[in-house]
Amino acid sequence: METINKTTKRLLSASYLNITFDYASGHRWVTFHEDGGDIESMYEKLEKHKLHPNTKVYGNIIDALNFVDYLLVKMSEKTLEQRFDDFNNWGFDDEFVGEHTCWEDSGTENETYFQSRV
Repeated sequence: METINKTTKRLLSASYLNITFDYASGHRWVTFHEDGGDIESMYEKLEKHKLHPNTKVYGNIIDALNFVDYLLVKMSEKTLEQRFDDFNNWGFDDEFVGEHTCWEDSGTENETYFQSRV
């Protein structure tokens, strides 16, 4: 199976923590959204640790992801990439994808299916 790159892992894990990234005024902005779901959001983790970071990041998306990792480690939490591996690779394993299938080409649903969901 093709290896899933580090940035993809980190972005998927960030979404699971209800984190979004934006670009405006020459900066990256990290937004920690509140979440009422079953998993503790990054916002809730930061509140619990009484951390209120400046969410403007100078640099690119990797710098923004590194900032999130820094905050996670500061709270004695696993990094984004480590979290991805704990999520059973988000279903990107042979059980769901099929042995030796490039995961980026692994989707099985088509437009008819998607239309039925609208």
